[in-house]
Amino acid sequence: MSSPIQVTLPDGSQHTFPPGTTPLDVARSISRRLADDAIVARVNGELWDLTRPIEADARVEILTPKDPEALEVYRHSTAHLLAAAVLELFPGTKLGIGPPIKDGFYYDFERSEPFTPEDLERIEKKMWELRDRDLPFERRLTPKEEGLAKYRAMGEQMKCELIDERADAVFSEYTLGPHFIDFCRGPHVPSTKKLKAFKLLSVAGAYWKGDEHRQQLQRIYGTAWFSEKDLQDYLHKLEEAKKRDHRTLGRQLDLISIQELAGPGLIFFHPKGALVRKLLEDWMREQYLKRGYDLVNTPHVMREQLWQISGHLSHYAENMYAAMELDDARYRLKPMNCPGHILIYRDRQRSYRDLPVRLGELGTVYRYERSGTLHGLFRVRGFTQDDAHIFCRPDQIEDEIVNCLEFAVDVLKTYGFHRYQAEISTWDGGSSGKYDGTPDQWQLAESALHRAVERVGLEAKVMEDEAAFYGPKIDVKLVDALDRPWQLSTVQFDFTRVDLLKWSSPDYVWPDGVKAELSVGWLAFDRDGRSSALIADRVCYSDTIRRRRLDEAIVWGDLHLCSDLVELRWDALGPLGSHEILGAAWEQTKQAAFAINRHWMPWPGKQSHALTALPLLPQGFAGRALDCMTVPAGDFESYITRAGNMRELFHDLIALLHDDPDYGEDPIGTAFRRMFREPGRSWSMEEWRRGHEARLRGNASQ
Repeated sequence: MSSPIQVTLPDGSQHTFPPGTTPLDVARSISRRLADDAIVARVNGELWDLTRPIEADARVEILTPKDPEALEVYRHSTAHLLAAAVLELFPGTKLGIGPPIKDGFYYDFERSEPFTPEDLERIEKKMWELRDRDLPFERRLTPKEEGLAKYRAMGEQMKCELIDERADAVFSEYTLGPHFIDFCRGPHVPSTKKLKAFKLLSVAGAYWKGDEHRQQLQRIYGTAWFSEKDLQDYLHKLEEAKKRDHRTLGRQLDLISIQELAGPGLIFFHPKGALVRKLLEDWMREQYLKRGYDLVNTPHVMREQLWQISGHLSHYAENMYAAMELDDARYRLKPMNCPGHILIYRDRQRSYRDLPVRLGELGTVYRYERSGTLHGLFRVRGFTQDDAHIFCRPDQIEDEIVNCLEFAVDVLKTYGFHRYQAEISTWDGGSSGKYDGTPDQWQLAESALHRAVERVGLEAKVMEDEAAFYGPKIDVKLVDALDRPWQLSTVQFDFTRVDLLKWSSPDYVWPDGVKAELSVGWLAFDRDGRSSALIADRVCYSDTIRRRRLDEAIVWGDLHLCSDLVELRWDALGPLGSHEILGAAWEQTKQAAFAINRHWMPWPGKQSHALTALPLLPQGFAGRALDCMTVPAGDFESYITRAGNMRELFHDLIALLHDDPDYGEDPIGTAFRRMFREPGRSWSMEEWRRGHEARLRGNASQ
């Protein structure tokens, strides 16, 4: 006799059952209500049918309509119900795949006659008939060779192909009624009686495995929900969406059209539409300039060699138009603006002080999208995107990403959108070989993206194996009035185009005069947008960056200029060291001035002019600044005078923040608490200064 098995529930409690107990038996042992609500189970972390036997000790969780995974299983089962109904009504129809999707399901069928709207009504009626029979979803285990022979005899060549590619030596299949059997991993609901609210929506064309060279199929779409109310709410949203369909509105308002003679996926902007587009583009260019970007324009056609170097021909050729033979070379329409911006960037020698360099363009690109995927302005073959690329040092990466994310949110709010989602797309660890770069580079990039999202306060879902071939990215999606997400802004990290930078590229000039290449590469902040949206995703100086830079400048500037510490430093460090500290204090004062005015601090050769041109400064700032910058003779009195002048100017500058909501009446205390507050501690500026003063006295006495 077999030994009993131990079942551990989510609350940690353990229960004894005989071998062969099903998750549904476990649910019944807990409560009748749970058994009635159960949709599927999770056994040792894997989704299981409620009727599948458990033969060994296991951790078991019963999933109900409250669990998102349960709805996915529910919709998958409804797709099987659809296929069973089609086979009863149209014998000889061949089966493709039938997965659950967002808000519903679909199933692909191969049939010589097209499905009509009347056919959909008949199929849905048959689905309800089968549902009312309370047919069980029965799971079978079949040896691979036996299964292949069976499906070949049935003429199900697509199923044979899937089994050959995906099945283990023994695979699972499911039956539903007398006619339907399918190679499927499952799981499914116990029986059709569980399926309470569903509706067929439409039929569309599709290619087997999405390959336009394979047979064309008919795809029937449907939706399924746990309750009739949820179903009706969703159908109401679909009706509202139809009223807002931009394709219909575009023609009604005489904004846009797609001309069959010109080709699909190519948008014609009529006079009214062109005017709207101009206003959006003008606004976008203003945003670029306000935020420190330089506007550029790049050609629509470039040599194929460029796309080979950039990696597009290796990874993106199927979405590019065929090459054109012109003169002595092959040319390609550009699918992206990135290589053109790199060529502009590398056209002259750069200093590390020039970074970050921000280049922006409203660039028109061309991509070969399959005809079946084209959809109004949402999926086209030629479109204009606001596209910027930022070339920066490694220490600037995170701040630049934060800037982009915050500006993306600001722009969404400008357009009246207040709900948005974020997704971080990462690589697969290198297992597939489809990604460029090293593990260290991917770790650097993904870590920077995660930290930036946390700093901005966005909740981001991680999308594994969804990154671009040249780096991870953050997608910001808005959610519209009908709860539909739309991907607009993308912050794309790119560290693999260094070869393009090296290609006859000038080297970087570093502080010591030695030339060296910046191996981290560059950041591309690239929105895969459409000309109908033209929404930016970058910013020059965000509130987060401003607060951080101001906090640092205020705290360290105040510490360097504290009157008690100034005198102690003379004894501890001598004239040279003391004036070096004042020099550091002056750097913090300048940083504070630029941050107060939301202005990036330029490289040293341009700081003096830019500093005195700032609009918000204390009275007489220019002359007082000159006194602070002048290093006097090496006597104590001159040093104290310089320190006093600098302290007075610093505090007058910080006083400008008294009306700032981020700082209030006590900017120094606010900045100190924000920088040094730690859980379990109650530091104060006075304690900090006393400790620092004691250390200085110790140095002076030695």
